[in-house]
Amino acid sequence: MRILNWAVTAVVGIAITAAVAGQPLVWPALAIGVGSVATASLLVVRRGGRKYYAATGTAYCLGLAGLIYATEILPAGYAESPYAVLLSLGLVSGAIVLAQNAGRQFMKRVVGDGSGESTATKIYDAVAAIIGLFGMVWTVLTAQEKAMRYGGVSIGGTFGLVLNFLGIELPIPWVIQSGVDASMVLFIGGVLIGFHTLESLHTTWHATKATAKASSSAGKSFSSKAASAASNVRSSSDE
Repeated sequence: MRILNWAVTAVVGIAITAAVAGQPLVWPALAIGVGSVATASLLVVRRGGRKYYAATGTAYCLGLAGLIYATEILPAGYAESPYAVLLSLGLVSGAIVLAQNAGRQFMKRVVGDGSGESTATKIYDAVAAIIGLFGMVWTVLTAQEKAMRYGGVSIGGTFGLVLNFLGIELPIPWVIQSGVDASMVLFIGGVLIGFHTLESLHTTWHATKATAKASSSAGKSFSSKAASAASNVRSSSDE
């Protein structure tokens, strides 16, 4: 059900992007921006429960890249820099999300938290989200620097593009038809950073509430035990 929630949200955002992109004289960044804001807004207004902002943002970017690759719904310009950047940065974001989830499953096993609602798991979620945010920021800045360095020169296929974004310099034996626009890297990267930022804020808030609740429960338990001990002492004195 959780996967269905964020997947459907991403699909709605993609549909909105496609609708905006179909209008005349709409720059790709505008359509992507509108779609991403709509996607994030749907999560923000949804009440209660854990919200998977990073996973939704990743699904939005990769889903939009898939739509560009598999169909001709979007204008031809989307098949150039927007497609390459959506796919490449989306894959990096996806790797971060998968790593976070793997760590979460490990944490749940360690603390015996089957539901994922323990304080320890929520604290892990917050820490992992913050680390993921920094990782995404570093990736985007590195990607933007690479795009500026290469300018309009093609830098290879998607796999080679990801490697170059991550700082691994390899000769690319095949060539994509278009270069990568540095401004598009920064814009789409900013979109993903926004989703990871919302993830960090959301998980930190939940971790803070869980910690406060646990501290309150511990305080009440201590007070109860202290009162019980004092009562026992008084009873012994009376005897």
